[in-house]
Amino acid sequence: DPSIRSAYERHELKLETVYKESLKIKFLHEKGEEELSRRAVKAQIDKQDWPRAQELFKQISEREETTISPVKAVGKKYRGRILRIDDPLVIFAGNITKCCQKINGPGEKALEHGALEKNGGIFVVEEIDEKGKAIKIVAQSWVWRNDDVMCFDNIEVDGDNLTEEEQREVLGVYREAGERAIEKDKKALGQLLKERKITKEQYNYFTLKEVRVGMGYDDGMPILEEMSTNGELEKPYDIVRPKERPEVGEYDGVDSERSVIIAKDGRRIERGNIKDEVPVSYRKPREVIEKIGEDIDQDIVYAIKGIERQTYREEQQVLQDCYSIYDIADYYGVAPSSIRMAMSRDKDWYAMYYDEGASMYIADIALLNGVNSEKGEKTKTDIMSSSLELQYKMYEIFLEAAERGRTITCDATRDTSGINIDKMVKKGLIKVVEDEEDKWSAGSDIEMRRIEFKVDSKKLEKEMKELRKLLDKAHERNIIYERGEDR
Repeated sequence: DPSIRSAYERHELKLETVYKESLKIKFLHEKGEEELSRRAVKAQIDKQDWPRAQELFKQISEREETTISPVKAVGKKYRGRILRIDDPLVIFAGNITKCCQKINGPGEKALEHGALEKNGGIFVVEEIDEKGKAIKIVAQSWVWRNDDVMCFDNIEVDGDNLTEEEQREVLGVYREAGERAIEKDKKALGQLLKERKITKEQYNYFTLKEVRVGMGYDDGMPILEEMSTNGELEKPYDIVRPKERPEVGEYDGVDSERSVIIAKDGRRIERGNIKDEVPVSYRKPREVIEKIGEDIDQDIVYAIKGIERQTYREEQQVLQDCYSIYDIADYYGVAPSSIRMAMSRDKDWYAMYYDEGASMYIADIALLNGVNSEKGEKTKTDIMSSSLELQYKMYEIFLEAAERGRTITCDATRDTSGINIDKMVKKGLIKVVEDEEDKWSAGSDIEMRRIEFKVDSKKLEKEMKELRKLLDKAHERNIIYERGEDR
């Protein structure tokens, strides 16, 4: 294993490293399956289930669309989100909450529907810390859609550990997610109607009217039964089931034949002569991955190298001989545990940074197809979203440094990163402390600047609010996948 080999060669092989890597031996994996393997270990799946997990992962990696809108909802203690359809966590959410919806479990067909079907998805609720970072998963649901009804088939909780107050907040997260799903669907289908890509009849019929929660097994959420009995939650007048393909047959473990309505908008209408499927679905939402130290696995290192190859001049491609975080740390001359990394899950930008004395050092940033990219190669990317994401992440890093009383230092190529820094200076977002000119190396034509600067936190926070609006609009614009039109 490159991680163990690199640590051994540096005389820094630790028991913790050997232990972490030895865990992966339980699940021998291929390139691209590092995150899958790590998730499998944490979910404590049986070794016999690993080949099926690999199969499912290959299939979800090829998914491009779903009729389940990628909504999020945040409370005080918990947040909920529809998992991105290619997230390995989709496969193991049932294992984590110890429910039947798992590989070789009674509800395996439900897992497969959520993982693979265009009308299926997986929703998780995570406990969060004071900064909004996930601590652990406390609940999850198989989500399915049948025309104008979306259903969280059940709220699967590990045991009966939630207090009544916690149950109410978890349910509140589900209700907010349901309301947002209805709102997002009205907006998406409304836009298609405005563009005359669907008829008024299709809009009226297919737009989400109800979001339900199944109650077939609610041991971990008895509050549902209580609120259903006392009338706080409305009971639907009919039974709606997930759509089934003939080759799959009935889905075992459907918990929604008894259900309650948690979000509603208007009255449901008869299908009539409409024969089409739901006329809109949603692309994978963009996500930012953040890792520290040894959690920066080989797949991430390979992704970074790929972006570097397409972005930088050959002379500046310094990570191509790196095969692990230990190699990267060796290049920069720092401890592996000190390196932090942010990257889009779509692998079209990344940033690496670490503390260096009293300053935070920006070791490397790269953006595919950026205006100031040093190479002219073009790969198809959502350049609007990716560039805004990277900019927003860098501002977050700068603010963190300012909060910790640190300056920021970087080695900027004059005709690329240097231009962006000058723009920030002009806006008054930063103030340069030191600016030294240099060359990339002896005899090189590439002009460099080592720049140290301070942040004006108030101005930067104001700029970030505007940037957030632009980023949200970019994400919203690119999330709709028009069925039939794009095929």
